[in-house]
Amino acid sequence: MPQQCVFPGNMTALEVVEYLTWMRGANSGDARRRAAEALDLVGLQDRQRSRIRALSGGMVRRVALAQALASNADVLVLDEPSTGLDPEQRRTMVEMLGRVERSVLLSSHVMEDVVDICSRVLVLDSGRLLFAGSTDDLASAAPDGTREDRRAEAGFLRLVARGRGLQ
Repeated sequence: MPQQCVFPGNMTALEVVEYLTWMRGANSGDARRRAAEALDLVGLQDRQRSRIRALSGGMVRRVALAQALASNADVLVLDEPSTGLDPEQRRTMVEMLGRVERSVLLSSHVMEDVVDICSRVLVLDSGRLLFAGSTDDLASAAPDGTREDRRAEAGFLRLVARGRGLQ
């Protein structure tokens, strides 16, 4: 799932997901079934027949997530999946990804997403690996006195600063 998604505005959500699923090798019947199931998973069952141009930005993001889910890939690669989602849509996405029975590779600068979705974290800066470990290990890199809800973010920032020789 790319960070920015552009789909033909005249296609429906179902048509977009179905077509991309078919393009990945599913037969047309399977593509339609998997597209409908994926749109249901992301909470767009009632908007399947809506044209992309009539959907909000957050809904288009969920169409993009649905097309990734419909692919049945062993690994989902998601780049900033919560961009453009309101808090309720984000919570639904996090809960849904927690139920997905495959690996999820998440690229994100939103530490709340990282903590809520990931069990293992890699911190990269300019192509260099600065950290590999659990989200708890990342939070433990935070300076003393950091608020609990900001520990992962503070740990990330501290690791990046150290990696750049700033600390």
